Amino acid sequence: METDATAAPEPTGTEDHGWRHDAACLSEDPELFFPEGESDRYQPQVSAALEVCGSCAVAEDCLRYALEADQRTGIWGGTTAQMRHDLELVGGRVRTIGAPTSAEVAVHSVAS
Repeated sequence: METDATAAPEPTGTEDHGWRHDAACLSEDPELFFPEGESDRYQPQVSAALEVCGSCAVAEDCLRYALEADQRTGIWGGTTAQMRHDLELVGGRVRTIGAPTSAEVAVHSVAS
């Protein structure tokens, strides 16, 4: 059985993924959130995806899901795969946050 790597997995067990119905990305092309990389070449796509996340009411839930599910690709909860990796290196705990601000994204882009 083939699966769509760009689609969020269906909930299993007692997990509550009802937040997905309120996600700002529902009206966007899923491919926007899965750039082929994070280098300068892909920054317009990454920035566009992060902009959608910046207006999302459930970005925090999405990020929490991505960290718990160990999503290693794509834009989730206003973070790139590298940003999530960096969060995990900082201690594996996520403080209450929303999508990163444009200033935080810019700082991260310069540091990468």
